[in-house]
Amino acid sequence: MRPSRLSGLPFADCAVLLAAELWIALRAPRLMVNSWRRARAQGFRPFHALPLAGDEKFLWRKVVDRDPLHVVLSDKLAARDWVGGLGLDLPERPAVLWRGERAEDLPDCLLTEDAVVKVNHNSGGVHVVARDGSDPAVVRKRVRGWLTDDFGRRNGEWAYLAVPREIFIEHRVGRAGVPLEDWKFYVFGGRIARVVRIDPESRPKAGQAFQPDAQGKLRLLPDPPGICRVRKKAPIHPRFREMVRAARALGRGLDHVRVDFLADDRGVWLGELTLYSEGGKFVGNGYDPDVLLSRAWDLREAPALREITGGPVRRLYLRVLRRALALRGS
Repeated sequence: MRPSRLSGLPFADCAVLLAAELWIALRAPRLMVNSWRRARAQGFRPFHALPLAGDEKFLWRKVVDRDPLHVVLSDKLAARDWVGGLGLDLPERPAVLWRGERAEDLPDCLLTEDAVVKVNHNSGGVHVVARDGSDPAVVRKRVRGWLTDDFGRRNGEWAYLAVPREIFIEHRVGRAGVPLEDWKFYVFGGRIARVVRIDPESRPKAGQAFQPDAQGKLRLLPDPPGICRVRKKAPIHPRFREMVRAARALGRGLDHVRVDFLADDRGVWLGELTLYSEGGKFVGNGYDPDVLLSRAWDLREAPALREITGGPVRRLYLRVLRRALALRGS
């Protein structure tokens, strides 16, 4: 039997946290039901008003922490401007060749094999012309569908809903005949707790996972990441340290963000910043407060807890939560 996370707290603080749990359930009943189902399947009983496990913290971010910066970082185009304003030495990003608001305005002349068509407000809305075809009618039909999709509503990823929708065309990166890999860095206040390398074209899907050792050095793990079936047999990327430095710099000041890169065997390009990994969960035991990703996420660094604002009831809850997290070291 796991000890209650409310043990040792003053009675008044327990009452506030229990009331907050009820408020979260009333505010987001579907998210709460889904969270309970996933948690019970992993053998845990969640408590979102005092979140200690990673998946609980994702739900808390969705319902409680409505930081305006989350909207900026969820907007693929606005995030570019935000990153550019930091003045950091970072890998280049794919060049934007065109941007607009209507599918009808997509220029046919840019639908070449060097183009990738995207929308800025969702994940997965990507048309790679070299792979998916250059028929303007097909491309426009796909884009219209993406523009009407309220991405994020199903999973409660509210920041996507506030993004002004645009279409843009990027220059396809990489070299002909060389597959691109996805590199995902899980960053917590500038600290990297996990790196996942995925070869999306391999069958079965292959990848690598890295985790810091006791000295904080990232080490290759013997098992593949949870979303891959086999471990990829390949040397470390020659620009791995550059990606590490960039991910740490971009994640500094954010309680948690996933920094993504694209890479071939030589080049590296900065991809997206993701606030809701896998729709708001960590693959594996996301409801276990003792796994590394859960422990690495210090919710006291979240905007809502760094600067407590709002009405008196909200301020009371956030002050109680901050005290409780300090006692739990999370």
